[in-house]
Amino acid sequence: MNRPHSNLPIPPRTLLMLLASAIVLAAFMLPDDEDYYYKVNTQLEVFGETYRELSRSYVDRLDPEEMITAAIDGMLEELDPYTEYLRKDAASEIELLSSGSYGGIGVSVGMRDSMVTITDVMDSYSAQREGIRIGDRIMEINGVRMLNGPIERLREQTRGLPNTTVPITIQRDGVDTLLHFVLTREAIRVRSVSYSGMVADSVGYVRLTRFSTNAGDEMRAAILDLQRRGMERGLILDLRDNPGGVLEAAVDVVAKFVPSGSVIVSTRGRDTAESEEYRSTEEPIAQGLPVVIMVDGYSASAAEIVAGAMQDLDVGVVMGLPSFGKGLVQSTRLLPDDNMLKMTTARYYTPSGRCIQKIDYTNERAGRKLDTNHRLFRTRGGRPVFDHGGVQPDTLVQLPDTAAIIVRLVESNLFFRFASQFASGMRALPQRFAVSDSLLQAFVQFSTQELNESETPDPLIDDVNQLRDAARRARRSTQVIEQIEKLRSVAKADQKSEMERHREEVRRWLRDEITARFSSQHDRTAKAIPDDRQIAAAIGLLRSGGKVYRRLLAVR
Repeated sequence: MNRPHSNLPIPPRTLLMLLASAIVLAAFMLPDDEDYYYKVNTQLEVFGETYRELSRSYVDRLDPEEMITAAIDGMLEELDPYTEYLRKDAASEIELLSSGSYGGIGVSVGMRDSMVTITDVMDSYSAQREGIRIGDRIMEINGVRMLNGPIERLREQTRGLPNTTVPITIQRDGVDTLLHFVLTREAIRVRSVSYSGMVADSVGYVRLTRFSTNAGDEMRAAILDLQRRGMERGLILDLRDNPGGVLEAAVDVVAKFVPSGSVIVSTRGRDTAESEEYRSTEEPIAQGLPVVIMVDGYSASAAEIVAGAMQDLDVGVVMGLPSFGKGLVQSTRLLPDDNMLKMTTARYYTPSGRCIQKIDYTNERAGRKLDTNHRLFRTRGGRPVFDHGGVQPDTLVQLPDTAAIIVRLVESNLFFRFASQFASGMRALPQRFAVSDSLLQAFVQFSTQELNESETPDPLIDDVNQLRDAARRARRSTQVIEQIEKLRSVAKADQKSEMERHREEVRRWLRDEITARFSSQHDRTAKAIPDDRQIAAAIGLLRSGGKVYRRLLAVR
C-alpha cells in the first residue's frame, strides 16, 4: 500500500555531509529515547568511518554509487520486502503509477527469448493506430539499438513530452524486411478501470486492475454509465490480480457504496503522524446496490482495503479465493539525486478493527513461530470475520487447476511465439475465427519440437534425470539404470500425448493468443468473460432473486 510521497527538498551533498546531518538529527531526538538514539548516533559514525577507510585505502578504486546502494540494500534486507531503496528509474515508475499519466507511445514490453518484445498494445494510442502488434521485436528506437535490452533503456527513449515523435524499427515474424514506424508520444493515462460493461440482464461488471490517484473518478464514471444502461440487479467488482496502489484511491472507491462518514480504513504506525482514520466524505451513488467483490491470491494492499471494508460494512459479498494478505502501508521519501526510499510506516485496519497482514516479518526474521491464531471480529451486521490471513471470501469459488503441460507451454512462450508467427502475414483475422484441428496439430508439432530442444526440461523429466544420477552414484545395477532410462523416454514422449489429452484447453489458449494480435484490450476482456467460471458464479448469485445474496450477508 503506497501513500503519495512527500517531496522533501534534500539538496545533493556528499555522503559524509549526509551522514553528519543524520547524526545531528539523531542528537535532536535524544530526549525521546536517549539510549536508542545514542545507538543510532554511534552506528552512523561507525558506518561513515568504515566507508571513508574503504574509499581511501581499499586495493581497488570503488564506485561510490554502487557501494552505497549495496550497503542500503543490505540494511533493508533485514526488514519487510516492501521497504525498498529506489534508484532514479524505479522511483519514476512509482511516480507514474501514483500520478496516473505520462508521455509515451502506448505499449507494454517484456523480454521474450532474450529480446525486447511488445507484449501488449494499449487502445487508441499511437502504437495501435500505426499498426504495432503484440509479438513485434524492437530492434532500434530513436537511433538506439534495443533488441537485447535492457528494458530501462527503452523507457528512456519512449517517454517524453507529448506531441514529439519517436522513430522505431521492428522485426516481425514472417516478414523478410525490417519495419519502420514513426510514433507520436501522447499523454498516456494509466487507467485503473480496465473494463466495464453489462455481463447479464441488469448485472454490471467493472474490472479494477490498479489503484492510481484517479481510480475513484473512474469508478464513479463506470457506475453512472452502467446505471444508465439498466444495472439494477447488481454489480460485479473484479479485483482479481490487482496488486494495489494508492491508499486514498481505495477509500474513494469504497465511498461510492457506503454512507457518508463511514470509517473505511485506519492506519496505525510507530510515528503518530502515520496513524490516521479515513472516512467517506461524499454521498454514495450506489448505496443499496447488491455488489459481488471478486478477489484471489493476487489481490493485495489497496484491493484488500476495498474488499475488507465492503465486507466489514456488509455492503457486498466477497467471492473467489483468499486474498494475498498485505496489510502494511508504505510512504515514500525523496532522497538526493532523485532517488527514493519506499518505507513501511504503518499497518492498516479494516472498519471492524482487523489487520489482514498474513506474514509477521518481525517474528520471521527473529526465527520465532508465526502466530496462526486468527482473532475473531464482527462486521457491522454481526457476521464473524478474522484477522491475519488476507480477506477470506464469503463464498469460495475455486478455479480448475491448470494442466502441467499448459503451464510449461506458457512459461516457454510457445503460445506467444506460435501466435506471432501465425499472425505475421495476416492483415486481419477472418470473421468467427476458430482454431481448426489442422492449426491445433501444427501447434502441437511446433511445441513438441521446441520442448524437446528446450534447455529447461519438463520438471518430471528433470526429476527422472536426478533419479538416474542418484542410481549411478549409488552404483545400482545396470537393470535399474535401464528401467529409469525407459521411464525417461516414456515421460518425454508423454509431452505430446499430454497436449492431446488437454487439446481443448490448448485450443482455448491458442485462440486467445492469436486473437490478441488483432483485437483491443477491451475486446479481449469482453471475449474472456463468458469462459470465466468465477464471473459465472457471481452472475448466478446476483440473478438468484437476492435470496442467496441476503443469506450470505446474514448473521451466522
